[in-house]
Amino acid sequence: FFFFMLRGLIRNPFALRFAGVTQRCFAQQAANEHVEMDSNRRKSRICPRAQSLATKQKLQVIFLKQTDVGQPGEVLWVRKGLARNYFLPRKEAVFATPTNLEKHKQLIADVDHAEIQRVKKLRKYKKRIGKLLVNIKRHEKSDGSPHAPCYPETIAKYMWRYHNIELDEDQIQMKAPLTNWGEYLIPIDLGVGEILKLDVIFSSFKASAKKRAEEAAAAPQPDAA
Repeated sequence: FFFFMLRGLIRNPFALRFAGVTQRCFAQQAANEHVEMDSNRRKSRICPRAQSLATKQKLQVIFLKQTDVGQPGEVLWVRKGLARNYFLPRKEAVFATPTNLEKHKQLIADVDHAEIQRVKKLRKYKKRIGKLLVNIKRHEKSDGSPHAPCYPETIAKYMWRYHNIELDEDQIQMKAPLTNWGEYLIPIDLGVGEILKLDVIFSSFKASAKKRAEEAAAAPQPDAA
């Protein structure tokens, strides 16, 4: 039988080539199965890594006391230097390990996140309000007086529309509406322990147009040539 089979392969070179290709295919399939089994074996030995409490620059901590960065019960990522040099030595925060999370779970559950976000927003407003110059414009009557006074509601709408700062009318402490042109320092109470001063200029549209005309007249005229 083998003699006749060998003679057939010698007489038919295409059959010999087909036999070689088939042998290589079976060898490649066996090699792939071996690699897959070895890969699965290695994966089964790898244990899942626990989530790290630190990155290259930050640490996750639980705040225990009131600080400028976090409130008691907040779990935040802070810079390593700030945590190791200030919060941890002063007992203002601890590492957010599973043990500490379980130990302080009641403190974490009592955190009022809405109030914290409100206070943080007001602190951002505090930094911006001291640098703003608010220019409220009104039309001018024939006698030179404003067509309408400037109310706290007017300033609140202006701050929200042009500076994206949300203020209540009660926070704008004006004794009376502004009825005369000029520059005023309006007290603003955000409830963060300090009364801010908002610089408000109450001016006329006509005065602005007159000023622009004077500036245009004073500017040097280009040569006709």
